[in-house]
Amino acid sequence: MIDIFKLTDFGDPSLIIGSRVETKRKVLRGLGAVRKDWLDNINLEQKYIHQFQKTYGFDEEAFLKDYRLNAVQFGNWMGYSDRADHFLALVQALNHLSGILGTKNLGYNGVLSIALGARGRAGAKAHFEPLHNVINLTKQKGGHSFAHEYGHAIDYNAGAYFSKHPKIYSLSNARSTDTGKDNAEHDEMRNLMCIVIDGVRSGSRYQALVDWSKAKGSYGYWCNNTEIWARTFAQWVALQLRDKGIRDTVLAKEVDSGGLENVPEGELKKLSPYIKKLVALNSRSLNMGAFPGPSKTKNPFYVIPVPVKKKAGKKAAAVSSKKKTK
Repeated sequence: MIDIFKLTDFGDPSLIIGSRVETKRKVLRGLGAVRKDWLDNINLEQKYIHQFQKTYGFDEEAFLKDYRLNAVQFGNWMGYSDRADHFLALVQALNHLSGILGTKNLGYNGVLSIALGARGRAGAKAHFEPLHNVINLTKQKGGHSFAHEYGHAIDYNAGAYFSKHPKIYSLSNARSTDTGKDNAEHDEMRNLMCIVIDGVRSGSRYQALVDWSKAKGSYGYWCNNTEIWARTFAQWVALQLRDKGIRDTVLAKEVDSGGLENVPEGELKKLSPYIKKLVALNSRSLNMGAFPGPSKTKNPFYVIPVPVKKKAGKKAAAVSSKKKTK
């Protein structure tokens, strides 16, 4: 694992931008090693290279400070050209995401780091590490995944710093498959999180997802709270990008690819006001240090559990039969 901003053999920080020209030549010759979903993101706005130079003057510390990030890291197998592509794609994704969320404090006052091709896990395109507060995007397949992983970052960091619960760390109650009444009633931010998750669970595809994941033995992953939230948040970000006429292949994929794990667009739009409220509370807390107020939004998706009637025991059944014979 290499820290881009501390590594001595990386040389002049301008190489981050300067190597872009070399990378583009390689791609045109068909020799580029970086996947198309990364490169498309850069080609979308070539002017962003010059904008980065103008804004930060190749001052990496200014970039970190601007987004309140702790660090950006690269893996050992990321060459100069790879670093240029992935880093610029990340900067552009951060710019788009900050516009959607209404805050540039995406690093939660310097606690969140981002790793590019550095901390990959087998079978995962990207992942979030709550313990170390790091988002990792893999070198080859990390495109489309940043919004999903940032959804996890919101879940854990907002719960840790703004919506503190004595027993439940994250807003969603993490890998639980039950939102919980105590969590929902704690404050408005947790309440909104529960509304969004309950909304997904009451959707048209969810039961099919449950059946499929149980058959595959992966119900605990596909149907836990934090994964439901992260997937829904990523789709919501994709919807915002589309409405703004922006295509960002690193930040998020299409609104609905038709998979069982995705929320149909019509249902996503019904959930959108609650996601916006949650995001607004999070951004207000980041910008002003304000904390979410009491839970007040009604949950239209909550289903009151039907009480299960207990079967009468042998003794109770005997007494009942005696009464009938009299």
